[in-house]
Amino acid sequence: MNENEKREFCEIAQKIIYLSAKSRREGLLAIEEDLDTISVPGEKNTLFLKKLLSLVVDGVDASTVRWIGEKYISVDPETAFDETCFNEIFDGVLSIQMGDNPMILAEKLGAYLGILNSAEFISEMQSKTGVELVFGKISSGGTISADEIDELLNAENKKSDEDTPTTSDEEIDALLGG
Repeated sequence: MNENEKREFCEIAQKIIYLSAKSRREGLLAIEEDLDTISVPGEKNTLFLKKLLSLVVDGVDASTVRWIGEKYISVDPETAFDETCFNEIFDGVLSIQMGDNPMILAEKLGAYLGILNSAEFISEMQSKTGVELVFGKISSGGTISADEIDELLNAENKKSDEDTPTTSDEEIDALLGG
């Protein structure tokens, strides 16, 4: 990928990560207001992004979005870089639909640039989008250990338990009239 292609790739990624963070904060329908104004490098890329996002916002199931996206990818790209951009958009929109954390999305997109460039890409995306894209203890290379994953999952489960209200046996009896 030459420098111009890398710049275009990063501009597309920046838009997708922004939309991912917005949809996680405000819900999928919140990105509907962006559909008319979305623009990324390349007319086909913009149309493809808008098409797939429209399907997602309209609640079309993932298998149908996947089928449609794969067909466009098999027909429209004229160069290897066009295909890379279509795949980048495709993976990004599917991640948005699945509700992936923007950090996971950044990892997926960074993989297109190779393991040696992914950490720099993620750092650049974080500074350009303002979205936290790195786990606290990750070193360069963009990977996390099984222990870090367990720690994050346990922290999330603990938070869920704290947020869940509890009802005593006496309160249940009173509610049931007993």
